Amino acid sequence: MAPPGDDTPLGRLTLARLALGVEAQRLAIDEKKGRLMDVTAANYRIDECAAGMRDAVLNWPARVSGQIAAEIGRDPHLVQTILQEQMNALLLEVADRLDPSASSVRDPRA
Repeated sequence: MAPPGDDTPLGRLTLARLALGVEAQRLAIDEKKGRLMDVTAANYRIDECAAGMRDAVLNWPARVSGQIAAEIGRDPHLVQTILQEQMNALLLEVADRLDPSASSVRDPRA
């Protein structure tokens, strides 16, 4: 067997094999320490976070419309309706930026 530093094809392959072994060990240690996550688990967490953010954004008009209406002297229901329409338009715009191939005819509450 050729030594790893040998500049022959067998030496280069031996060096590559050693490097892959070291990398596999490093990844195993990172996974054990929780620094790595399975792609499926990562996608689930991302979806979970995005859904939480979407729900918070969609609930925001109902939470603040009464206060805004009182400050400007308008009907709270009208203010909430306007805020919800604008929030829905904003979410559709953001969704289109994130996925331009998808249709812009979406319900952001879905």
